Amino acid sequence: IAAAKRGQLEAVDRQVRLVEASPLTADPAVRSARIICLAWAANFLIFGGQHAIADPLIAAIGALAGEPDATIDPQALALLHQVRAVRASAAGDLGRCLTGLESALQAFEQAGDLRNACAVRTNLAYMYSELGDFQRAEAALREALLACDRMGLFDLSAAVRHNLGRVLGFGSQLAEAERLERLAIEAFQRQGDPRLEG
Repeated sequence: IAAAKRGQLEAVDRQVRLVEASPLTADPAVRSARIICLAWAANFLIFGGQHAIADPLIAAIGALAGEPDATIDPQALALLHQVRAVRASAAGDLGRCLTGLESALQAFEQAGDLRNACAVRTNLAYMYSELGDFQRAEAALREALLACDRMGLFDLSAAVRHNLGRVLGFGSQLAEAERLERLAIEAFQRQGDPRLEG
């Protein structure tokens, strides 16, 4: 995740190959850990435009999760839904992305993963804005920003501010939109995240 956020996709690809080469056991915890690792990698590979690498990886993750008698934890399932949603978004299928994010949110909440649930809420708000529901997007983002501040999720709060600034920019709150975007840019610079800084 750290390498991917810094744009070092070759390091992500090397790690994926190591994970894929490691033996798969019947242990549900190992299967879930493998799904979690590969789903995060595929997620960032999609962001980096590496669809030719990500697509077979997503298929392999789906096969791991769907094998007969496969038991995976809710967080692994959430990440599978999330990476499928991200891929659907990259393909321009906003409807499939929206339903995938809703499924991911439900699974993250079931897993008790409040941080990733907050991140998915942020992505859902982005999808609402893409679909023209700016009021719903703004409400969801303001709620997510409060949750980020409450949990001390400063890296995520930068993404929320960016999305909220974008939504406000579609309306008449241009000064507030610019302020939020500048705060987000500064945070992404500090975090060394060139994709979101851009």
